[in-house]
Amino acid sequence: KTIYVVPRPRILLVSPDADSPLYKVLRSLYETNTASSLDGANLTNYKAVVLDNINEGRLSGNSIGKLREYTASGGGLLVVGGDNSYDY
Repeated sequence: KTIYVVPRPRILLVSPDADSPLYKVLRSLYETNTASSLDGANLTNYKAVVLDNINEGRLSGNSIGKLREYTASGGGLLVVGGDNSYDY
């Protein structure tokens, strides 16, 4: 019998909160890097990008273009809402 050990997928968590509870959960399951914005991030290094409580206004046109290209190439995207995400 053969056992294959698969490395944990790398994901990028973009969050304004350095102590995000979501980070604690994600890091237990994935190799998780964090950033406060997408500017300068090389998304091709990640299997998925998680936007945690990010207001649309904080995403530059360049960042939106990077996300569009990334997802069109098969990258995963998860958007999580919160107090900063929505106007109400």
